[in-house]
Amino acid sequence: MFKAAGRKSIKSSLQQAYRSLRLASPSRPGSLSPYLLAFALCGTFLLASCFRRSTVPSMSFNLNELLPAGWTAVGNVREIDIDDDPALERLVFFSYDKGSQASAGPVGALIYDLHEDKGIVTNQGAVVANQSSSSLVRYQILPSYWQGAGQGFIAEPNQAATILVHPVTYATTDSQGAAVTRKELIVRGGNTYLTFIWWKGTVEGYGVAQLYAPGGFQGINWPDWEREPKPISQITGLYPLHDRSLLCRKVVYDRADVAPPTLPPLTGETIAYRQDIYYKASNHGLDFCDGAPPHPFYPEGVVLAYLLDAPKRSDLLDPLLQSSTEITRVQSVIEPNRLILVDDLRGQQDIPIANPTLVAPGVAIQTTVCAKVMIWTDATATTFEPRWLLFTLQHQSSTADASAIDQLAIVNVNQVAAAVDGGLLDCTQVIQSLTK
Repeated sequence: MFKAAGRKSIKSSLQQAYRSLRLASPSRPGSLSPYLLAFALCGTFLLASCFRRSTVPSMSFNLNELLPAGWTAVGNVREIDIDDDPALERLVFFSYDKGSQASAGPVGALIYDLHEDKGIVTNQGAVVANQSSSSLVRYQILPSYWQGAGQGFIAEPNQAATILVHPVTYATTDSQGAAVTRKELIVRGGNTYLTFIWWKGTVEGYGVAQLYAPGGFQGINWPDWEREPKPISQITGLYPLHDRSLLCRKVVYDRADVAPPTLPPLTGETIAYRQDIYYKASNHGLDFCDGAPPHPFYPEGVVLAYLLDAPKRSDLLDPLLQSSTEITRVQSVIEPNRLILVDDLRGQQDIPIANPTLVAPGVAIQTTVCAKVMIWTDATATTFEPRWLLFTLQHQSSTADASAIDQLAIVNVNQVAAAVDGGLLDCTQVIQSLTK
């Protein structure tokens, strides 16, 4: 049940009036004359009536009676205020699409708002549905399959207890350059879902945008941000490759709000023009999901760790390559100062030898890794091109120390020649051609 807004103030006023009447009564202490009692009752109804006329109607209803069958409330009801009217809205989370009684189902969101004003009419004379005086309006945030309404849900079933809601108020400018104050809501479903909610207007209701990163988000210190929430201008999402080296693709999301579709003006609509929240995604290549280890075990990991920080990772090179002359030669092929990102990595699945002891002494055991990188082609960093590099790694046996392990180290790197037919190379094809 939602508590009626303003009940405490009414109760306080009535108690004060009641005490005043008791002091003024000529009757015995603790009693009211019939006339004063009648006056007090009239005052009660007058005060309540005045309160209803001077403020937005209160919202009090049984949530279980309003949620559709099969939808179950999750967590507490949240009071929010992002639609620029005097009344508070209520944000409700719920689970739906339950596969069985034991299944929790994903988490969605609704916003309930109690409208006091008369029905709003468009300039074509059509009444906006469900906006009548003192009507309880339900806005479905997610799930939704309508254009521009988001995609998916607020949180996964196992994230229901970790949903965080952050109202954000900030100063900006409108389309004419005038200073305005904006409000929005940022809902965090664990560390993998970010949902942005804002008020678009009476016809469209609330706008919804969502970012999803299955490997979590990076780039924001959440404890610091929570102390002073502000719009998120940039954030990085991780997309696991589910490979043996626990690599992720990094996608950077930059906020680039866009103008909403042009709609006919509304009679009684007061909200100022605002842009829709929009994020532009850009590929920032491969990285380790949990940070680069000191010396990755698998060959692709060794190559990626070196490419991401070649000047400081000479320890990943074979000792014979660690002289200044050899390092200079290797880096002349890689050009780390021009490297933008690593877009693809493919290595041989295994070394075709069951055990290194089966190899004659002095015979090198090697494997290869193909890396597709993006390189700046000019000094002003405005144009770029793909480049394919072929790394050779050599097995290095562990020492007699029981705590040591075998390792793979880079012994050579070459640029792969362009395809004869002029088409783009593919690292999978490059590796497959080596094994034929």
